[in-house]
Amino acid sequence: MDFKKSNSFYLNLMQLSQTEPKEYHLSEKDKKIVLGIKNYDSHVLSKFYNEYYESIKKMVIQFRNPALDPEDIFQEGLIRAVMNIRENKFKENSSFLTYLNRICYYICLKKLGKNPDDYPLNDGIISIPDEENRKFELYERVLSAMKQLDEKCRDLINLRFYVDEITNPEEKKKLRSYDAMANKLNINPASVGQFLQRCLKKFKEIVKNDSEIQEYLEA
Repeated sequence: MDFKKSNSFYLNLMQLSQTEPKEYHLSEKDKKIVLGIKNYDSHVLSKFYNEYYESIKKMVIQFRNPALDPEDIFQEGLIRAVMNIRENKFKENSSFLTYLNRICYYICLKKLGKNPDDYPLNDGIISIPDEENRKFELYERVLSAMKQLDEKCRDLINLRFYVDEITNPEEKKKLRSYDAMANKLNINPASVGQFLQRCLKKFKEIVKNDSEIQEYLEA
């Protein structure tokens, strides 16, 4: 008999090897958390930041996406978790931290417009596609290049490209004027144009000499 070709053999073997899942019981700590939330105990809620924020922050950072703010994700996840508990939607089949982490994980996916299959979560570790890792590494290199400029240059470049992202034409025109940028950065309006060009030229030279950035752009 060729066991490798016998589906029924493997099916029976899998069934025999399966064990009944252990029933999960909340810890005394989690019971107090759930009870405190249901009773609107502000003392319980105030302890969340100290006890759970760092764990959620670590999970969010794994996405390696600057669009995700760990504190915003944590606050939104906490609000949802609290509401679910008060509406008896928490099934108590995991610890509160695991439950909160799962909620925050799906909030991250929603904000990024991603499918859970794109970012599998295994034992709290998120698997990030190689291409997205490369994009984040490029982002970090660009930030590193920006840090080599003086503060005035960084502020002017950031302001210039922030204005480009504004969709309202009237607001963009107003903020894009040299007078507006000069006023915002407390510099002479007459020198804004030349100053911006010098800053951009210096930034381009830094980027041009960064082999990692050039390698990414040429790929």
